[in-house]
Amino acid sequence: MLRVLLATAALCAISTGAALAQDWSGFYAGVLAGGSSTTANATIGTTGVSFNPVPSATIDGFLAGFNVQKGTTVIGLEAEYSGLLAGSPSSSLTFAPDPVVNSVAEGTSLRARVRFGVTEGAWMFYVAGGWSQAALNLQLQSQAPFAGHSSNQTNTLGGYNAGAGLEYAFSSHSSGRIEYIFDHLGSTSFRPSDSFFSTRYFSNIQASTYRATLNVRL
Repeated sequence: MLRVLLATAALCAISTGAALAQDWSGFYAGVLAGGSSTTANATIGTTGVSFNPVPSATIDGFLAGFNVQKGTTVIGLEAEYSGLLAGSPSSSLTFAPDPVVNSVAEGTSLRARVRFGVTEGAWMFYVAGGWSQAALNLQLQSQAPFAGHSSNQTNTLGGYNAGAGLEYAFSSHSSGRIEYIFDHLGSTSFRPSDSFFSTRYFSNIQASTYRATLNVRL
């Protein structure tokens, strides 16, 4: 989907040429696609064993927002929902007394952001930041000689986001953008109901997202 969005954006830009100055005021909605990766420092119980899971996946989703423009300055509010299309790799640990496969994945996410942009003709460069929420899933599966134990838990995390992007108006009613977003989601812990597993502590959870969007002015 990311390739389709980027190709569509390129064709629209070529067909419109040097577009006239755009009025960015008003409501808009759009679709998004891109890639996301997450890092965290994970510690297992009191063993001192740690690892750094790196889930990565393609994403898609929807967004909606409202802009107010004064001169070449644009201020807006935006909300979005996105979910992962592909899962993440597993981190395998084989240490006594619990040889376990640890599989970590980031799930669906929500963001609410304030955008501040500066326009030049049909282009707008902007920075943005606000609140983030995401789901982090941990699956545990014991291995021989302790096979038969498993756990599957999902924690909801809250934090902040910051990013920047470049948006181009194809017409008075449509635009496309490319952007980068950084999310900091804090810390969490997983306490499995199966006492075979030690508590997993996750800290400094961060995500980086690169994506493209197509938007329609409402």
